[in-house]
Amino acid sequence: MAEAAEITAGTPPDVSVSAEISRVARADEGKSTLWSYSIAAGLLFETGGKRTARRARAHAATLQARLQLESAAWQLASSAGQAAVRASGAEEAASDAEVERSVLGEVAGLVRARYLEGRVSLADVAQSEQEVRTASLRFAQARRSRTEARLELARALAVPLRAVDSIAIVAPAGNATCAASPLRFDSLGATALRNRADVGVAVAGYALSEADLRLEVARQYPDLTIGPGLAWDQGVLRWLVSLGSPGILRNVHRGPIAEARARRSLQAARVERVQDSVLVSADSAIAACQTVARELDAASAAERSAREALRLSDAAWQRGETGRTEVAFARLALVRATSAVHGARRLGQQASAALETVRGGWADGSPRWPDLMSFRHADPSTRSSAP
Repeated sequence: MAEAAEITAGTPPDVSVSAEISRVARADEGKSTLWSYSIAAGLLFETGGKRTARRARAHAATLQARLQLESAAWQLASSAGQAAVRASGAEEAASDAEVERSVLGEVAGLVRARYLEGRVSLADVAQSEQEVRTASLRFAQARRSRTEARLELARALAVPLRAVDSIAIVAPAGNATCAASPLRFDSLGATALRNRADVGVAVAGYALSEADLRLEVARQYPDLTIGPGLAWDQGVLRWLVSLGSPGILRNVHRGPIAEARARRSLQAARVERVQDSVLVSADSAIAACQTVARELDAASAAERSAREALRLSDAAWQRGETGRTEVAFARLALVRATSAVHGARRLGQQASAALETVRGGWADGSPRWPDLMSFRHADPSTRSSAP
């Protein structure tokens, strides 16, 4: 629709043609006929660059429309990607909760066996069984979170839940985006301001308001109308030229110019607001990646320690120095440490997805929306019809 408006904006003013036939009751002296004929044309010449201003406004409107399409597509893709990350993480969290519940059940059975042997108190048995019930509750909550994450993914993909349940959701490779290169606020902010389609929408809106102001300024200059014509006045050939200039007094146009200038200032403030929002998001994404990296390092160290403790406990059990209960407790500690590592990796995946959203741009690296300056000088007749 916007591209069609460009054709309309570039259309020159219409040429008007008028014809007149008249008959007198009695021919004038020296005239040979009672009939008179005339034909005249009206040519409107626009001044002040009105046509150029209209074309510039149409170009800006087309740019804004294309960027709005691109921004909507990017928002859909980003929301679907983040929903997929959360769904994959919820699947892993439910699996970890199930493993922990199983190991706690094994521990509770060993503690009860020790109680029957008189080696632990009934309070220890009650505590171990309470931990099993708590683990069962966490597993039920994890399954609910998994269902909610799949529902969110189904809404993002605009498909029913059964369609999401029929596919395998593969987890991305950890926090690869966060750890791919050192994160710097200036470079990330510059990339986001250059690639984000919503920034382009705001800039295109400013270009549209600038074109509106330019058009209102051009409208204060009166147009010129020229009307050449021919007349056959009772046998006498005449030619005539008429000149007209409607709206000579244009002082009343100050109001629309001031209004257009205010709209341009408002749009400039909106551009600054969008840019500030993008920069704040970039700062938050960097902070999230750094925090997750520290948490992942701590969780990985705890997992290595728990794995070594399990190895030592198992070796002691093989030598007969400890019982199976100590090995089960060591295995439980490893399961929980591994779950913590998985949780940190899931946070890294979410931080990476948020970082990709902040950065903007598509996976293939090619921009899908045009540069503002190159679009201004593009020929509408050679532009592709694809969005």
